[in-house]
Amino acid sequence: MAELIEARPPLEVMFETSLALNLLLTTALLPQADQFEGLDEWLRGVQASLPTDLRREVALVTGFPGGRLRFVEAVAARLLKKDGPAQHSFDDLRARLGQLSADDFQQIAWEALRRGAPEGAVDPADLPPERRHVEAYLSSRLLHVDGGEAATLILEPTELQRRFLEVLDYVWSHIYEPAYADCAPLMKRSVTYHRRQSYSPHFSELFLAVTGRILPNEVQLRLDELRQARFVPTCHLGPYVAFFRDGDLLTVFYNCRSSLLEERRDSERVRQLYPILKALADETRLQIMLLLRQREMYAQEIVEQLGLSQPAISRHLKLMVAAGLLQVRPEGGAKYYAPDRQTWQRLLEELGLLI
Repeated sequence: MAELIEARPPLEVMFETSLALNLLLTTALLPQADQFEGLDEWLRGVQASLPTDLRREVALVTGFPGGRLRFVEAVAARLLKKDGPAQHSFDDLRARLGQLSADDFQQIAWEALRRGAPEGAVDPADLPPERRHVEAYLSSRLLHVDGGEAATLILEPTELQRRFLEVLDYVWSHIYEPAYADCAPLMKRSVTYHRRQSYSPHFSELFLAVTGRILPNEVQLRLDELRQARFVPTCHLGPYVAFFRDGDLLTVFYNCRSSLLEERRDSERVRQLYPILKALADETRLQIMLLLRQREMYAQEIVEQLGLSQPAISRHLKLMVAAGLLQVRPEGGAKYYAPDRQTWQRLLEELGLLI
């Protein structure tokens, strides 16, 4: 007897510019720009110019619950859930944020904690309501901000809402507005270009064509849940990509500066070679590659061999992994690094074609 199987609908792919999503992403990246080697110099320069108190405040109100981008990811999910496409002006974004209540912000904070929780961690919704339990939980999860301050914001969501909006207002009016205006034509041009292309229906191939990067494993594991993919251009990610996830919708931020090279002669070759060669153009990173010729090594081994600080080596390794030069394998709480042989073979082949 024939078996009836419900066919999955084709993946819906969107290319959109979004002031709201770019502002949220940029604000969250500001306090951690120095942790990622190769990020756009504008972003790193802005971070260096921020007063210490302001940088600390931005880190607290954008990244405290789940680390990295989890809080702004949860904010974006709440904003877009009812309104569809992202807001196209700061006034639109501000008005929509103003419609959220303090309770909404508290729920966003809890959601960010869930998104950033490691497998098997306590669900924050199951915590006893007393402050000491919340503070202890946050202190065990956070690396860069004080658990007591974070607990205050979650337990007093009116304060969280006020301070988050103040930070967003400041970043827009004093930092990001002129940068966004400068980048907007590039982003629109990138979106127009990609909408005209006929890309593979397979997401991993689509992702490679748009970003020039192989899809990270943590995203590949959830492709069966994906129904919509939104690609949003930005100007300040350097060789990296960023993701916001909301159920079956995945938003991918990609660097539109490099993607626009596709419109030029031999652009595909240049687009793939440039981030790899740029990642190699550093004495420390070349030394790391020499160390890894014979065997894989974990990060602390590399630190001891080169005599540099752990944060410095970590930044170099992140850039090399992002550029495809290294593979990383977690084991026993450590990360082991080895050359990505496919990338190196492709690099040698492409360089041979340029001569």
